[in-house]
Amino acid sequence: MFGCLSLGLLLLTGCGGAATGSVEGTVTVNGAPVNGLELEFVPVAGGGSSMGYTANGGKYQLIVGRGNDQIPTGEYKVAIRVFTEDPNLEIPKFKLGPNYAKLEETELRGTVNGGENTINFDLETKK
Repeated sequence: MFGCLSLGLLLLTGCGGAATGSVEGTVTVNGAPVNGLELEFVPVAGGGSSMGYTANGGKYQLIVGRGNDQIPTGEYKVAIRVFTEDPNLEIPKFKLGPNYAKLEETELRGTVNGGENTINFDLETKK
């Protein structure tokens, strides 16, 4: 009986791994979707970052390492920068301020829950 109860609890709780979720969304600047932006999510509690890049109408999906889309749940600081390392992308014609682009100064936050998450950002900047 105890063995069955223990097995049942193990199946309900999993193997003790941290809860994770996937994140996707859209980034707009002054109301328009923008391609060519890099997003960096860093846990407020500390830990490694997750990255995403906007394309196809400002859409992004976060990844960790080599294509893993599952990141730990929790509160994240978010930095969004113009991505200039891909010569095939058109570089946006504006500059994002440090309140968006620098992790030390960013005002942007995102909360990741278990399962699928949609986190959109609407940034304002002077043209």
